Amino acid sequence: MTALRGSPATARRTRRARRYSTRDVVVLVIGLGIAVLVDLAVVWGPTLASVALSGTDWNGISKLRWIGGDNYRDLTTEYPPFWTAVRNNVLWLGFIAQLVYSQDYGVLNAVTGMNTDWLGDPSINIWVVMVAAAWRHVGYVMIIYLAGLKAVDPALKEAAAIDGANERQAFFRVVFPVLRPINVIVLVITVIEALRAFDIVYAINKGRNGLELLSVLVTENIVGETSRIGFGSAIAVVLLVISMGFIVTYLTQVFKEER
Repeated sequence: MTALRGSPATARRTRRARRYSTRDVVVLVIGLGIAVLVDLAVVWGPTLASVALSGTDWNGISKLRWIGGDNYRDLTTEYPPFWTAVRNNVLWLGFIAQLVYSQDYGVLNAVTGMNTDWLGDPSINIWVVMVAAAWRHVGYVMIIYLAGLKAVDPALKEAAAIDGANERQAFFRVVFPVLRPINVIVLVITVIEALRAFDIVYAINKGRNGLELLSVLVTENIVGETSRIGFGSAIAVVLLVISMGFIVTYLTQVFKEER
């Protein structure tokens, strides 16, 4: 009976051998390898190439020539649209905004009888962007907050009510602190979405006349008429660093809470 069963150590070795058989290893390598290769080719390859090209003056045709940090110096000191784009990058328009705010056929001018150039006037179009950005994000932000509110233990509010807290006090002193992870998630998502904004702003007025964005400046310098690929890559790296700052902050908070 003992001979048939074998020792516990032998059984463990058999299970371990079956768990990591050659076939399993091949399947894992193929399954993970394809995903890793695609990620390297589509995400990390262009990212690392942009970092490397940001230190050159390559225009897509000439030979690569290393110029160090000259692009970054020019970006911050001799390229006026950069700081305007940094300021405006958190505020951007949607295509629907053009239908609402257009001077010629916009709904707002038609209803009010005004003839205001909401999108073309640099003194007011940034405020139009704020309204459009809020409208675009309010839907899924509400869903995230509703999910967070559903997860709040009702006993917390009941305990606050027993202690004499009214609805307002219970929300701001009990419920809102519990929603702190949700607030961080919403902040990070909003910042990343604002930084990556390109298509809608470009559809409005190509990101000009007071609506310059970093993503638009990247495109104009890399594939635009100037063909300053190295300079455009430097702007892309700046955008990446800003995005990574918020992402790292978010992940740090998550790991702290898990510990």
